Amino acid sequence: MMRTELKYYIKRNKYLIISHAFLLSLLFLLVYVFLQFTTLAVGRLDTFNRIYQNNEMFSLSHTLEGDDIFDALEDDDLLHRLAIFYDGLNHSDNIHFLSMHHQFISIRNFRGSIIFDYNYEFRHIPEIAEFIGSYLIEEEWYMDVNSLQMNQQSFEFFDLAILEGEGFLWENIHYSDHRIPILLGADYRGIYEIGDTLEGIFYFTHFEFEVVGFLEVNSTLFYFNDPEYYLDRYIIIPYPSNLQELDLIESDPWFKGILSLAMIGGDLVVERSPDSLEDVLNILYIISNVSGFEQYEILGLPSFTTQYGRMVSILSYNQNLLIVVLLVCIVLVGVISIVVSKFLFKKRLPIYEVLYQSGLDKRGISKLIFRELMFLSIMSLGLFILWIHLSGLVSAHHLLLGVILLYVPFLSGFATVVILLTILMNMTYRLLKLELKKI
Repeated sequence: MMRTELKYYIKRNKYLIISHAFLLSLLFLLVYVFLQFTTLAVGRLDTFNRIYQNNEMFSLSHTLEGDDIFDALEDDDLLHRLAIFYDGLNHSDNIHFLSMHHQFISIRNFRGSIIFDYNYEFRHIPEIAEFIGSYLIEEEWYMDVNSLQMNQQSFEFFDLAILEGEGFLWENIHYSDHRIPILLGADYRGIYEIGDTLEGIFYFTHFEFEVVGFLEVNSTLFYFNDPEYYLDRYIIIPYPSNLQELDLIESDPWFKGILSLAMIGGDLVVERSPDSLEDVLNILYIISNVSGFEQYEILGLPSFTTQYGRMVSILSYNQNLLIVVLLVCIVLVGVISIVVSKFLFKKRLPIYEVLYQSGLDKRGISKLIFRELMFLSIMSLGLFILWIHLSGLVSAHHLLLGVILLYVPFLSGFATVVILLTILMNMTYRLLKLELKKI
């Protein structure tokens, strides 16, 4: 009889039940997003503070301009002095030299879509849009994709984490065999696999790029005054540890010169103090004297400190705002849920009275009410799981892991949602049982 009555209840109140379940699932989604955001925000703030809080950053560049640049590309003596200067900075114990350069590389038969194109962010500009996508070079299709070249100090300073695969063996990176290991941003997963080889053109020279791993989702670093420069759609190319040992066979004549001038550009990081700038200048002076390379300059202080403070403020403000919004939503949806439950109960009260008069005791009616609430709970959780899957907060892969292998990030939010649902339904059930005593 209970099963028949439960089917009748669902059929007669299906629209109200669906609306109720939708509100609850929306509440659970807000809770889940809040937990994920809080975890991310706290982790990001800790990372920012650890990396930036006590450091000062200065930008370094060469002073070569116009024809001097082209002359430098073929000046072996200048490039040798530059290499000694770079290696002195790169291996200094008194300063962090973060050498990074955003540069496209042309990949043959690229598997990804145009969202990885070097000019994709300028797709709304007609003059640039026509150059987005693949093009022919000697009857082969190529596409220019985003890459970020960096040295070991940059990779370790920004604490870039690897989601899958291995990191770089920096001491083995020398470019001499025209084969370079690469890391791919998280958005490349499913397009390329570990062990795949990409053929491409890097500074007019053909290379093979071997995929050795993938970066964590939302990997970021400080680049060009952007404290959250995302690398999800980037190819990470490691710089050789020693520029003096760079020895390429059959490379473009200008390759070493272009690469060397790119590698000399970067940021110098020292511990913050009143004498930070003087310390940097003294270190550069010593290394310059040893190497004989003097064509460098310290650029204007970047908005490093300002950007850092702004990012911390934004994260803190957003977190507090989300807490307020969430609390309001919890109270609002909770009240609506109880009101709707009581409305359904009062609508069902004549049915319960008939069942009671037909011989079903109050304990049996309580069980029926409990089953009705359980149906609503299961439906709400089902909608919640559908929400997070369709919104991309949890992939199908992680959703399966969350259910089968107790995937921690998923269950941390999911367990909280279940607990919240249990408390809410228990409160509602107790209220309805009090109403049941009036029969």
